[in-house]
Amino acid sequence: MLDSSHCPFWTLPSPEWAKNKRYYRSFSQKQKKISRQRLRQVSKSFNHFIDAEKPAVQIDELRIKVASNSVQIMLESSGHNSCLEIREHQNGALVCQGTSRPRLQENENFLDSSIEALEHVLKHRKFPIGNLKLELDNNYSEGKNSEFLEMFQKLLESDLLRVKEFHLEGHVYQALQLLPLLDPKVLKTIEFSRYGHAFEEISNNDFMQLEQWNNAKVLTARIMIFNVPIRNFAHFDIAYVIVSRITTQDLVYLRDVYTQSPKFEDATILFMNSDPLEEPFEGKKQFFRCSDPNFALFFLSCTMFVHFARVPISDVPVGAFERV
Repeated sequence: MLDSSHCPFWTLPSPEWAKNKRYYRSFSQKQKKISRQRLRQVSKSFNHFIDAEKPAVQIDELRIKVASNSVQIMLESSGHNSCLEIREHQNGALVCQGTSRPRLQENENFLDSSIEALEHVLKHRKFPIGNLKLELDNNYSEGKNSEFLEMFQKLLESDLLRVKEFHLEGHVYQALQLLPLLDPKVLKTIEFSRYGHAFEEISNNDFMQLEQWNNAKVLTARIMIFNVPIRNFAHFDIAYVIVSRITTQDLVYLRDVYTQSPKFEDATILFMNSDPLEEPFEGKKQFFRCSDPNFALFFLSCTMFVHFARVPISDVPVGAFERV
């Protein structure tokens, strides 16, 4: 069992301590694999936690980095930062926190200890997590990411994780495994990146069929080249994507959607191939009228990318609409 009594990661203050013991009895009954005594040994703060209602602590950012022989768990809450690193050791798992003396958990696998620590952070939360960042790239995890990911999925399989922003540094198959674990009613931002900036091509609609994808409002995908219809990105208010090809018909579709949307902000679309753009997109800069007369849609075309942005009508040069 992870002993975190000296780690502020587990001692974030909560104003709501228990007023009755029924919550603890209900909580302990659900923990089939962990005895009441083991739970109480985690830390003094967790001792309070299991006697309390759901903690009211807001987690602004939770970052998890999986390496070949360690897992780092970094947390930010109300301006306070904490970091817990659990390392592989010949006699078990070595728990390190800041300048505190490392503590050895004998006969414990470091991945098991990491998942156990995350369970205490993620379960029974009252508020959604602001930003969840997972670093699972093969380049530094040497295959441990697959083992960790399987355990992480089991941890969340019974209850969707409420996260506002999700950032994955990893691979396409990992993204497809993780997105369904997040509550689509809460998730608003999706960001994909990858160590070394190597690209992976997507030619199917697996992502687009997910409720999480269709409900999100912000997308940044720097590791994927999409070979799918452009309409799959039109619902995002903010987007940065790479597509295999762009056409004038695609741009007409996006223009029509964006000029009617009151919430659209901007979209940058990089492309690998394109036929010569036709009217009205043949020029480098254009402005289009929006349904809201107080705004206009700005269009910029450069080599290998196009950009749309919703701008105040006051930013439109005199006579710009007449040239369209």
